[in-house]
Amino acid sequence: MAHETTRTGGPIEVARSAFLLATAAAALVEGATAARGALFVSRTAVPVFVAAIGAAAGAAAMVAPLSLAAWLLLSRPEVRRLARSLREGLGGEDVDAQRLAVLGETAVLALTMVRAAILGRGFIATHGAPIAASLIVLSALGLVLAGTLAVAFAAQRIGPWLSRWRSSANARQRLVWNACAASLELAGVASLAIVGICALVPSQYAVLLGAVTLAFFVGHLPSVRGALGRRFGRRRAIASLVLAGAIGPFVSLVLLTLPSPTQLTVLYRAPYVSLVIALFRAATDHDGDGYSGLLGGDCNDHDPQIHPGAIDVPGNGVDENCSGDDATALGSASTGPTAPAPVASAPKSIVLVHLDALRPDHLGLDGYARPTSPNIDRFRESATWFRHAYTPSPATRFAMASLFTGRAADRIPHQRGAVDITLLPSAITLAERLEPLGYDRAGWTISHVMSHFHGMGRGFRIWRTPWPVDEGDDLHAEDATLTTNAAISYLESTPASAPYFLFLHYQCTHDPYIAHASWNFGKGDVDRYDSALAYCDDEIGRLLSNLEERDDRQRTAIIFYSDHGELFGEHGFLGHGQSLSELDTRVVLLARIPGARVRTVDVPVSLTDLAPTILALANAEPDPATDGWNLLHLVFDEAPAAERTRPLFFYAEHRWGLLHLESRAVMQGAFKYLQTDSGLEQLYRLDVDPGERNDVARTSPETRLAMVRLLDAWQGRTRLNGD
Repeated sequence: MAHETTRTGGPIEVARSAFLLATAAAALVEGATAARGALFVSRTAVPVFVAAIGAAAGAAAMVAPLSLAAWLLLSRPEVRRLARSLREGLGGEDVDAQRLAVLGETAVLALTMVRAAILGRGFIATHGAPIAASLIVLSALGLVLAGTLAVAFAAQRIGPWLSRWRSSANARQRLVWNACAASLELAGVASLAIVGICALVPSQYAVLLGAVTLAFFVGHLPSVRGALGRRFGRRRAIASLVLAGAIGPFVSLVLLTLPSPTQLTVLYRAPYVSLVIALFRAATDHDGDGYSGLLGGDCNDHDPQIHPGAIDVPGNGVDENCSGDDATALGSASTGPTAPAPVASAPKSIVLVHLDALRPDHLGLDGYARPTSPNIDRFRESATWFRHAYTPSPATRFAMASLFTGRAADRIPHQRGAVDITLLPSAITLAERLEPLGYDRAGWTISHVMSHFHGMGRGFRIWRTPWPVDEGDDLHAEDATLTTNAAISYLESTPASAPYFLFLHYQCTHDPYIAHASWNFGKGDVDRYDSALAYCDDEIGRLLSNLEERDDRQRTAIIFYSDHGELFGEHGFLGHGQSLSELDTRVVLLARIPGARVRTVDVPVSLTDLAPTILALANAEPDPATDGWNLLHLVFDEAPAAERTRPLFFYAEHRWGLLHLESRAVMQGAFKYLQTDSGLEQLYRLDVDPGERNDVARTSPETRLAMVRLLDAWQGRTRLNGD
């Protein structure tokens, strides 16, 4: 950095204005982000204002102590001497050379971080985490060392040339250079830092970091530094930062007065507030169960067995999960179909097609205006459409594991990390159950599944990606073509006389959404999503044409499903997995079953039902541990009335900053009840409020209690079954 020339009460110090502006920027950006999120779900100004104030206070409370500590550290004489020595070591004694060196070294560090992140993905995919960690560190150190030597070499040769140019320049040119050089240096460093942040950090986290970085460098500009220096002396600046750090956490607690939907949206949109909330909850958690009586809904903060995340044991007279009522046993009508399932006449070949992040309401068959899905719509004409199909969890790892095992999302025997999942040996997969029945089993999935979902491919003879695993990101624009090519190649080499189980995973509609020139709907997120869907549909058309040409087409069941939906700002969320709303949980489910007579099924069904249904198609023995229903009887006959009120249960895991929440929900009839383990709850009546805008949890206490009991009974069943 350029030498500091402003004196404030004696010794030269790092500009205090930089840290004051950084703290103010954090508060402003986080408050504005939270207010914008609240606007998605609030109809009045008060929740929006409260969200802005609470989030701004939380951000200030987080950044102010860091700013104060950094300011006091960087103001130390020995630190300044170290920085000056580093500048002179890179650029010599010439000031211009030092500025070039600072810009160059910043660029080296920024590019190294980005490059290390890119290399890291490949290393992890091909070498595993322990080896990858060493390779990433060695690569980063090598890049920094080589880059630093190159910067020092260039700066020490270009700097003298700049000095000679400045000496030969006229007085006006020297004046302009001296006035602009420091500012240009600051602007260059700030730009490189912000570019690095945006490349490495998810967007909702990068906004605040980018604003803080920009404000920090703006605070070093001579004019800004002088203006703030006159108003904020050393003592006043310290007092301001201390006050923000001390009062901010308490002010941020106003967020807890917001309605549940607004709280969840604010925590998602302004994730740094979750750091403050998590620290408060930890400080007020007296029994160490992870839940606070003050801030986490713990109804007995002196008993670690009682908290909102506990499973309520039915009929023991204790409300373990703080729902307000002891759980009862789940009725038989909730655990299995009321009609007997027909027996398939002969084992069927089965094609199971996974459409990642596909929303049903973006298909023509569901009334969408754009021509995104002509081939899927044509397939629907000869297939059964399960109009009210749902995922058990709006995350691929849980949805796929649930489908492959027939177990509910929160009852799958597994281990998991932030993005990984590992099926335990007791989680028997569909492919494992089909193997002894003589089925050939082939599956083509995506790179993320191969790298992070362990055990999902157990039982498959072929389980791979249609491309090199570590090139998945580079081939995202053409992955559907490669998947269809792999499927056609397999079908051409597979005789029609023997049954097979073919699994295909298409990720076209998963972010990042790639637009295709042949389907140009615009440049927005929804437009690119629709373009990617149209491209995927075109490749599905090729797959269907090939299946139609086979001799075994009359003995082949074809099932299309999506694992979850996708949000584009609805309810304040983006992407998927952050809510249990209809747009996140309602999915596509189309099945062409030989001999089927019913074209539209209105009974609520779950992806968990596909495992017992596929086993029935193969004439396999039913799995007694399954949570799903065999759906075959629904495609041959009208559903009994009792099944129309079947409850469906949902699970989701959310990670926002340090805050880790689990959500569960139950839907029965017209009502859907949602509950987080932090004590937040929502209740919607879907027949009159399909957009889930009006939370009636407080105005419908009897319905709320009935849904709570149903959800408690479901979780109690998990405990009784020993899962």
